[in-house]
Amino acid sequence: MNFLSHFYFDRDTSDCYLVLGTVMPDLLKNADKNVIIHPEKLVHTNEAVNSIIRGWKKHLEVDRYFHSSDFFLAHSHELKKKLLPAIEGSPVKPFFLGHIALELILDNLLLTQGRVTAEGFYDHLDGCEESVVDEFLTFAGLENTAIFFKFYDNFKKSKYLNSYENTKEIAYALKRICMRVWKDPFTPEQEISINQIIVGYRESLLDGFMTIFDEIEKKLTSENNGNQRAPENVERRFINGDRPYTPLPERHGCVSAWLIFALVMNAIVALLYLYFANKPIQIPKLSVLTLYCFIILLVLNLIFIAKLLKWKKSGFYGICVTTIIGFLINITVGLPPTPCIVGLLSIPILYGILQIKKGGISAWDYMN
Repeated sequence: MNFLSHFYFDRDTSDCYLVLGTVMPDLLKNADKNVIIHPEKLVHTNEAVNSIIRGWKKHLEVDRYFHSSDFFLAHSHELKKKLLPAIEGSPVKPFFLGHIALELILDNLLLTQGRVTAEGFYDHLDGCEESVVDEFLTFAGLENTAIFFKFYDNFKKSKYLNSYENTKEIAYALKRICMRVWKDPFTPEQEISINQIIVGYRESLLDGFMTIFDEIEKKLTSENNGNQRAPENVERRFINGDRPYTPLPERHGCVSAWLIFALVMNAIVALLYLYFANKPIQIPKLSVLTLYCFIILLVLNLIFIAKLLKWKKSGFYGICVTTIIGFLINITVGLPPTPCIVGLLSIPILYGILQIKKGGISAWDYMN
């Protein structure tokens, strides 16, 4: 969740340090994407520092509930599908865009529907003493706090979150976030298309967006009352440090196992063909030239499987091409049609395996 969505759960508190703690993970990663600290289990003698720690832990809890919710999985996926045509040719990963766009829309809806105010949020931050914040950061293990305070002071002065109230600014905010990772994420035409899609999707969420906040609030209340035990070690994940607490793309274990198996088998068969190509005794119906053609196809398969492991759909399309070429070679050299056709079945089998979901999202959906 984004800044204002985290603030929503403590909008009525008088503890400014708790509010700061609930957004501190995001502030830190915006200040320096390489920062990694884990103050969740720390206890300080200064109660204000402990409030920041409590806020930090609450941030982790809220994100955990949000990212595992049906609301997030359904709407981030739907947004990704709607945004795909608009970002054709863009380096931005579609699942990343759908994820961040949904969070920004929720912040906008909270503001425009009067659930929170940006001024109330900034008032809390302004109420925190810098010495206490510095004490927390130092206690948590951050050696150079100056980098954080440079960003933090600018963050408070600019009051940038006020712009989220303007629905048309959501696309611009989305672009700014993407620019932290990709130099030129969108063309002007793409920005216009993205804005139209986001404005339209915002309207579809208008009547029911509070359901996710109600759901998370109930879970937080239940956990605080001891009805639900929180995990002792809350581990968060990053996409190459580009933005805090954005889930890494994950594939089901069966998908990983299949890709690794395919990688090993292609390598073994390529080596076997290389061995026979350099022996006086040849495999029936396979000339040296044919063997070397297969070796090239198998090496290409290794490259394409590596692309799949790096979340590139081009790897799948490459394997489709090499499989079809292999089929044609097999037919040309006179192999029986049945095993040739069976070889073609590897394409739909691979596609089906890539559709296996983990956490409601398939490996195919994560690819670009």
